[in-house]
Amino acid sequence: METDKRDFFKSEEQEQVQEIERCTVKSKESLEELECSTVEKLKSFLRENKDGCDFLICIFIAAVKSVRVDQVLRPFPSTFVNSRNEKDFTLLRRVCDKITTVDELLKLSPNNIPKDVVDILTWLFFHSGMPLLKLHSLEVLFGNGIYLSSEISISAHYAPFGETWQNSIFGSHHSIIAVCEVVNDTQDVKCKDDENKQRAINKNSLGKIPEKYFVVTNSELVKVKYLLVYRYKGPSVLKSFLKQNFLWILLILYVFMLLLIRFFNGPGMKLSEHISSLLYD
Repeated sequence: METDKRDFFKSEEQEQVQEIERCTVKSKESLEELECSTVEKLKSFLRENKDGCDFLICIFIAAVKSVRVDQVLRPFPSTFVNSRNEKDFTLLRRVCDKITTVDELLKLSPNNIPKDVVDILTWLFFHSGMPLLKLHSLEVLFGNGIYLSSEISISAHYAPFGETWQNSIFGSHHSIIAVCEVVNDTQDVKCKDDENKQRAINKNSLGKIPEKYFVVTNSELVKVKYLLVYRYKGPSVLKSFLKQNFLWILLILYVFMLLLIRFFNGPGMKLSEHISSLLYD
């Protein structure tokens, strides 16, 4: 009787273990199905918006590489915040380095795309809620506000080429200028105004705002209409070669010039004159 009782409990325990194993297998399969579904959703979005996704990754990685990353990358992906509520920028940059080209991502099977890459791209495209471009107030020569200009050459001066994403189809260095629409508010839009001299003076400004400059102290008055994206093109192969070997080229030309002078003033010249006389006489 005691033996049967032990066998009964043993059999029941084995069934529980088997049931747990079956549930574990089902959970693993469900998780894999969910991950595959997420990857396919991501790939479908990439396929339909290749250029837009490529450019958004460029902007995102530029923010990650920025020295002011803590200010410009907001919101910040929560998976890269540790238990002490500290942002792990090093880990985030390491994951970004693993993001391959959009075309390569589309070719890879779901199992061959690193999970952390899938997670960060899914967050970027579907959950981040971050706009394509944020305008940040600056406090420089003419006080606090968003600095704009009616002259594109002035704006270009403040938009140097910066490193973005190495795997972008648009190149790895870009300059971006926003074309904005501004509500002409006399209180919050500071600029040179012949009819209102005080408008050219902003709080904490070191001087009057010059012509073609606008300082907007209220970001709600600015609306981004277009983005002008400039791709950096390095010097041509010929220009690069000439720049790198400029001294050697000068030296070779100098030697060649000396040889020509010696040829025309030496025995070579007499030989050439003799050959010419034979041909024409």
